Amino acid sequence: MKSGLKDILSELRQELRVDYRLQVNGESYLAAKLIFPQFYEEAVENTPARIISSRTHGSGHFYRYSFDGKEIKFRDYDSQFHNMVLLDRETLCAEMALNRMRYPYGLSREHQEQYQEYINEHNVTAAGLALKAHDMELLKWVLSCADFSREDLERSVEAADRCGNTEGLSFLMDYRHEHFKPRRKTFEL
Repeated sequence: MKSGLKDILSELRQELRVDYRLQVNGESYLAAKLIFPQFYEEAVENTPARIISSRTHGSGHFYRYSFDGKEIKFRDYDSQFHNMVLLDRETLCAEMALNRMRYPYGLSREHQEQYQEYINEHNVTAAGLALKAHDMELLKWVLSCADFSREDLERSVEAADRCGNTEGLSFLMDYRHEHFKPRRKTFEL
C-alpha cells in the first residue's frame, strides 16, 4: 500500500511512532504499530589532515531505507531490528518487539521468532512498559506470550509498585500465586 510516510520520514530524524491502518470493506483497522527510531549525524574533523567525516548515531537511518518507492517493505523493516538492539535503548527495543508481535501485519515467521526471543529475554522490561502505561490488556498479553520465572515476576511486582500501578500489582501478585505456588515450610523435631 502506497503512502506518504517515506516523504515524512525523510524530513524528520526524531523518533516516530506510526499507526499503520488498512481499509477493508470501508472499515479502517490497525494493522501494525511501527517505530522509527531517531538518529543524528555528527561531523567529526581530523584537524591535521583537514578531513571531515560524518558519523551517524542511532538506528533510525536504517529504518528509513525500508521502502520501495512509496511502499513500506515489512521484511526490510523487521530485518533492521538487530541494528536497533545494538544502537538503541532496551525499552524502545522491547516496545518495538511488542508492537510487531501484537500487530503482525507483514511479519514473517523468521522475524516473529526474533521478536519472541527478544521479549523472552527482556520480559521484565516488556511488563514494565505495560505497567507504566497502566495497560492491563498489554500486561496480560505479555504474561501469556513471554516466559517468566519466579524471579522475573518478583522484579515485575517491584516495577508495578515503583510506578504506582496498584491494579497491575494486584494482578501480578495473583498471577504469581497461581503459577508459582508458595513453598510449604516443614519443621522437623
